[in-house]
Amino acid sequence: MSLDNKVFLQTEASPEELQQVLLRATPLHMGEEFNGIKHLTSDAASVGILTRLPHDDRASKCGVEAELYLHISSGRDHREWERLCGFVVAALLHAYEGDLLYIHLGCPALRRKDGRVVLDRKAGIWEPGVEPDQLSMIDMPYEFGELPAL
Repeated sequence: MSLDNKVFLQTEASPEELQQVLLRATPLHMGEEFNGIKHLTSDAASVGILTRLPHDDRASKCGVEAELYLHISSGRDHREWERLCGFVVAALLHAYEGDLLYIHLGCPALRRKDGRVVLDRKAGIWEPGVEPDQLSMIDMPYEFGELPAL
């Protein structure tokens, strides 16, 4: 069964530039381009990088006006997929200053808006003892709070 996480990012960077950032900062490697969508892959995941879909309003519901959208699908190793998602989010937080929304299994988990990073405990990934430890990958100031439900 495939699991999916999403990241919405406000940036002027192109999908190709974003791809290069993730190739340098994560264990992903270049995948095939499919229907004009840039893909990165690993044994744990496939990451599609798209310009935001006009009918998808999840980011704007959380106050993020995003230009790029990442779709992170799991492979067979769900634990490794979770860890990879943490790497991807951390890399994007460091590489780009714009607003960002990370949706974990349909629940808003992290939002950076106007430079302020908020983690929502309802996502179930930020508590001590949760493995893999995604919280330790967020190595910048953050606070816990509630994000709008989708």
